[in-house]
Amino acid sequence: MGIPMRSIGTVCSTTNLIGPLMELINSEVQLIKDEFVTDPNEAAFRNEPENVGFGLEIKLDSTHEDGESGYCSDMDIRLDLLSLAITDESLEPYHKTPSVHLRTDLKVYDTDGEQGWLHGGPLEADRLRSIETSVSWNHNGWNAELILNDASHNGVVDWGSDVPAQQRLGNGSNSNYCLPECLNKCLSINSNNWIATNAEANAFLSTLETLGISKINLDSQGQPESWSIIESNLSNLELSPDPYLDSLLTDQNSGNWNLNKTLSSGSSFFSHLCSRISGAELVDEIGNDRNGSIKFFIPVNSRNQGIYLYIKPEGTMQVELRSYSISGLSVSGIVELDFAGEAQSSSNDGMTLFVDLDCYLSFSELGMFSSSYFRVFYDEKLLGDERLTVDLHLPSMGKVLSPLNQLDLVDDGNATWISSPDSIRIYPPPQVGQMNLIEFLSSTSPTLILESIVRTAIDAFVLLKLENECLLGEVLEVLDLVEHLPDGRYRCASLLDFASSPKVYLQSIFIID
Repeated sequence: MGIPMRSIGTVCSTTNLIGPLMELINSEVQLIKDEFVTDPNEAAFRNEPENVGFGLEIKLDSTHEDGESGYCSDMDIRLDLLSLAITDESLEPYHKTPSVHLRTDLKVYDTDGEQGWLHGGPLEADRLRSIETSVSWNHNGWNAELILNDASHNGVVDWGSDVPAQQRLGNGSNSNYCLPECLNKCLSINSNNWIATNAEANAFLSTLETLGISKINLDSQGQPESWSIIESNLSNLELSPDPYLDSLLTDQNSGNWNLNKTLSSGSSFFSHLCSRISGAELVDEIGNDRNGSIKFFIPVNSRNQGIYLYIKPEGTMQVELRSYSISGLSVSGIVELDFAGEAQSSSNDGMTLFVDLDCYLSFSELGMFSSSYFRVFYDEKLLGDERLTVDLHLPSMGKVLSPLNQLDLVDDGNATWISSPDSIRIYPPPQVGQMNLIEFLSSTSPTLILESIVRTAIDAFVLLKLENECLLGEVLEVLDLVEHLPDGRYRCASLLDFASSPKVYLQSIFIID
């Protein structure tokens, strides 16, 4: 692999090589002494950590092969999701959350596999070795930075910058002597080749295009011909990055991000980004609320189970589980984090959370708990008790006897079987009709136990004795009295409804007057 190189200009007191090297060594040694060889009472020790951060970083290395010639563009994406203070006296974290950081660069390698120059060379008046750009966002606003390394235009070099011959735009830097001219020169020399042959260079330029500082020029037939910069937007980005980028990257009506606009190249920024990420897919389904999103599949185990991750262009990250097994449960549903939505977070973490999960219990296919599941729902945008709910769904619960609180009395002929609720609310404090959960269970348990025993007995001693697709089983299935399981067995469905009131049940099936 070629070693990246950068030319550094220095001012030395002598013209031979030994002198500059000794001056460099002396300065480094003195720096070490200043930092470490000091009075322990005066030394500045490292501060104790005050915050713990959680996030996600994705490094997208270039597809350029080491030792080969061609363009190379790496990309880093970091999501800082949450920070927690260790103590009550902890200061605000250095990296604010939530925040998003995207950094990408563009380099070129020669036929020997060594890093070369995008244009020009070490001794030429017009030269540029590499370009870097970064975009960041948090709730304080947007920011961006453009860096030209080893840059010169008409022989003008900024030797006084922090990194000699480096030109910066953004983050308060004024080291941009001739940045527009140098960048425009690079584009005019190379961009016609980039359009024709190099996907990575185009992907890098799409970042500049998304920031509004570059555009594609079309020929007389309307075909892409070359790239050029927009100097007025460069000035806006330098003087007022947040309002400039906010107007460019945010939908002013909804307050959400808008990262899927069609650019002058005919594609969107997300489309270019997908071309850089192996395994990423751009959702293209009109009418789908995920249309325009980037879709990833992240495998978790050897059975090819995992999670689906969606990055939406409006600034939302969505995680989807599809029948994922966790400790005997089968979990399905979505978890969604909205970074940039206009709805304000009430938890002071800067983002809104939405959760909708179904946790299926691994019980037998027979009995009152068959097909049962918990549903957990949370929506931070809602207020009151509806924000968080937990329900236990019991689709096979069956019938209970009414009146529920008079089971110790002699039946006067007015007692009837009624349908039990499909679900029971666990949180907030549940109500079943006008009763709380404890009252409901204490009054219904006898009939539920009785119904469960009868149902189990019918399943075990009658229906499980039936052969698959036998005449009696088919007749009972047609009357919707039993269910035909995939393994060929039968189980009780509405048989108790029929036993309690045959006429009413048959009327509901055949609509008999």
